[in-house]
Amino acid sequence: MKLPGPVMLLLLAATAAEAQTIEGFWQDAARRILFDRAAPPSYAYGRWNTLDPQQTYPAAKRIRKSDKGFELIDLLYDEEEVIKVVRADDNSIEFVRTSTFTGCSMHHSCVQQVDEMLCALENSCRDIVDWRGEDEIARGRIPRDEPHLRADEPVHGAWPEGRHIVDRRDAERARFFIKIAHRLDRRGVPEEQNRRRINQPADGEELDAYVRSGTALLLTELNRHPPDAECPTWWPADQTYGFWRRRMAHESTVHRFDVQGAAGMIPDEVPEDVALDGIDEVLTLWFEHRLAVLSVSGTRDQVVSVRAGGLEWLARAGTGRTSTRRPGEGPVPPDAGNGADAAHAVVSGSPMQVYLWLWGRRPDRAVQLDGNPDATAQLWALLRLATR
Repeated sequence: MKLPGPVMLLLLAATAAEAQTIEGFWQDAARRILFDRAAPPSYAYGRWNTLDPQQTYPAAKRIRKSDKGFELIDLLYDEEEVIKVVRADDNSIEFVRTSTFTGCSMHHSCVQQVDEMLCALENSCRDIVDWRGEDEIARGRIPRDEPHLRADEPVHGAWPEGRHIVDRRDAERARFFIKIAHRLDRRGVPEEQNRRRINQPADGEELDAYVRSGTALLLTELNRHPPDAECPTWWPADQTYGFWRRRMAHESTVHRFDVQGAAGMIPDEVPEDVALDGIDEVLTLWFEHRLAVLSVSGTRDQVVSVRAGGLEWLARAGTGRTSTRRPGEGPVPPDAGNGADAAHAVVSGSPMQVYLWLWGRRPDRAVQLDGNPDATAQLWALLRLATR
């Protein structure tokens, strides 16, 4: 449903002619919040936050001019978000992005400043303004080593050419893990491998060889240690090689799905045990832990029951921190009252479909959504922030 960050980054391009107008590809570079109806009274507004260009789901847009006027394609969203250009000229554009699921709309008013745009944003739901902010957007450039990805290619048509980019990102992440693992133990990795940047193949190295060597390094390192052996991770609850076995397994599974779809293949089935573990991982590691690290929470206190394969998880979001627990297990949130296991909405389906929906790879119609649609919309939106 969403394009992975590496594909979008390599699609970001601008010709010399486009550089004089708003036409071309743009990527959000920084954001600041000026008003949030759900923010606590002590919240400090106005601080600019730089956005990571390597995030999984970077906000990228393409603007182009046709005989009918200017059109804008937002690469982060699909058919569930409707884009309407209100007004545009060579140096500015106003557009509205409306969710077909929630009915909420984000209004953008952008003015170009050379190779940057400053956008004023205002989000409203049911005619109530609940958020205002500003974005700094930078013009994208096409990397020198990917000259075949041109600005005039159809956005979705670039998916097949982009499938190798997903492979490359997986190879980079494998090497990232190798560097982390060797903070404790540097045996088994050549010194030149430690010195070389992880996101660059060696001179003259073909992509196939780069991917295969990254996979070999990963498997060698994982096989040299038992799962419970100590290894640095970014999750305090699990500082073992087992974390990386699990994390890389799901990283590869999700991107294998991306690559097969990009190649026009029918994606292989995800085994039920892998999908169920993946549901648990995305809800505990990403929804609960990652959002807490980012200091991101919901706007209303709601619980969504996620059900698959006879198992259930309760994902709670509110103005405090997010949490995930199994019914009857784990500490009950202090604000849960007597309805600790009560849910406002339910997401259910086969383990594979629920797993991929949580990762933004399946549309809503692939699973069953019951109950309050605002609760499931909040869960889905928070997961997109968590897994950037």
